[in-house]
Amino acid sequence: MNRRNVTLLCLLATLLPSLAVWAQPSLPDMVLSGSWTALFNAPDRPARSVILHITSYPGGPHETYIDIPDRGLYGLRMDSTLVRDPLISMISTSEPMRFEAMVHRDQMYLEGLWKQGGKTWSFIARKIDRAAQRVQEPGPVVPYLRKPIRLLNRAGGVVLGGELVLPDTMHTWPAVILVSDAGMHDRNAEVSGHHPFLVLADLLARQGIATLRLDDRGMGLSGTYGTATMTDRVSDLEVAVDLLRTNAYIARDSVYILGHGEGGVTAAHTAITRLGVAGLILLGTPALDGWDHLKAQIKWQEQERRTPKAVIKVYTDMADEWRSILRTAPNADSAAERIERYHQALIASKGASIDKYRRFRTFMQGDQHAYVRSTMVPRLAELNELDLPTSLPSSSCRVLALFAEKDPEVPPSVHEPAFAKIKQPAGRSVTIRRFPMMNHWFQTCLACTVEEMSMLNETISPTVVSTISEWLRPAPQK
Repeated sequence: MNRRNVTLLCLLATLLPSLAVWAQPSLPDMVLSGSWTALFNAPDRPARSVILHITSYPGGPHETYIDIPDRGLYGLRMDSTLVRDPLISMISTSEPMRFEAMVHRDQMYLEGLWKQGGKTWSFIARKIDRAAQRVQEPGPVVPYLRKPIRLLNRAGGVVLGGELVLPDTMHTWPAVILVSDAGMHDRNAEVSGHHPFLVLADLLARQGIATLRLDDRGMGLSGTYGTATMTDRVSDLEVAVDLLRTNAYIARDSVYILGHGEGGVTAAHTAITRLGVAGLILLGTPALDGWDHLKAQIKWQEQERRTPKAVIKVYTDMADEWRSILRTAPNADSAAERIERYHQALIASKGASIDKYRRFRTFMQGDQHAYVRSTMVPRLAELNELDLPTSLPSSSCRVLALFAEKDPEVPPSVHEPAFAKIKQPAGRSVTIRRFPMMNHWFQTCLACTVEEMSMLNETISPTVVSTISEWLRPAPQK
């Protein structure tokens, strides 16, 4: 072989590995490439959702399209996408805007700024994992028994639909009745595409704990019987407790009630009238009376939006006026009329500064006459029934109170110390826990806003479920 051929073979031996790599299709950046939901927290308006569709290859090219649903804008191509790990920058000249973010690869989220029209908003974006959506939802085949229930409340004249979940029929089990938050919910407490009570029942059953879920009056397989009062809800729960305590597969002295949010107050009332309740599990339950709870909620939410203190005071004074009207009005219609007149006078008094009061928008749109009567007055009446500081000391069963650090509905910085101050009967066992970076539904969150809830794959934190099951474990079983 001559020298020229030897030289050529050496050159090919050197180039072939490089050519082979070059010929292989480049794989996209598996962290960056995909769809991301971003929440932009502007202090002067509710959070805006923007979806970023990113395609990125190591070393380039990079491409981004965006959707802004509330503006009806879809598929807008950003003119340039620059990646200098861990930073990403996306720029559009047609709709002048710029996204600058840091990529947190270990936790799969983006954190940065959106700049447009001379304004800057912070945002957090979480990747949409379409293959893993609602990963905790139980499949069609489960290792436990699911029994449909028709609960007859003779005293209340109602029949409620529900489901009893049993680990098996070979033993007797501790059982938990699940009670939903304020408003009307089906047995799964469906919210934002999640089914929290369905998931909770599944996870507890796998740890040897039975559950009973019921459709609220007017929901699912429960009939419509008008607006349910606290007395009505307690009456339904009393029958549910009796049903479980007489079930052959339930440990008679191990029937618990789990109340989420304001459902925890209903649970506490029931523990007074049904001595057979073994314990209460309160998830994000307000520890103040209803009106103080409303004012604390307003303050916390507005402080998070960086609302001026003077504006927050107007809002809390508004809540005080509602309470005064409701307590002095002879009936609901009179209360509604007075509330409408108060709103009109309040809005008129603010004149040119009205734009500072974002909560007033609710009272400046649509059919206010119908809204105040059908929605607002019934809700304000419910606040009069929220009195955990009064009801809880009257029961003697053990209590587990759980709070979520980023709960905008029941801020723990207010309610956890308030709960600790509630006078407990002698000998009662009380456990209080706070969980970091979780929202009102005890999901692990980033932005921890209401808008983010529907974007999360997790329905309820397994850590919370483990805490509940461990607390139940010492319960006597037969």
